[in-house]
This record gives sequence, structure tokens and C-alpha cells, in this order.
Amino acid sequence: MLPWLVKDDMVNKNVFDARTSLIIISYLVICSLLFYSLLIITLVISFDNWSCD
Repeated sequence: MLPWLVKDDMVNKNVFDARTSLIIISYLVICSLLFYSLLIITLVISFDNWSCD
């Protein structure tokens, strides 16, 4: 293998790793936001039911 080809391959791999980690992080953030919004909605509904009684 020629050295500059190896360097290019490593740069491409680093870019790919950064992109995949960004996708994973954004997926985790979206999932946690959905989870917390559902949790808050259920808490508000249960609190409303409790205060009505």
C-alpha cells in the first residue's frame, strides 16, 4: 500500500465514525426527549385526575 492512500483511508474512516456517532447521539437525544415528554404528559394527566377527586 502507498502511504498517502493509507492516510486517505484513515481520514475517510474518521469522517465515517464521526457521522455515525452524530447519528447515534441524535437518535438517543430524540428517544430521551420522547420518553420525557410522555412521562410529563402522564404525570400531568394523573395529577389532573387526582386534583379533580
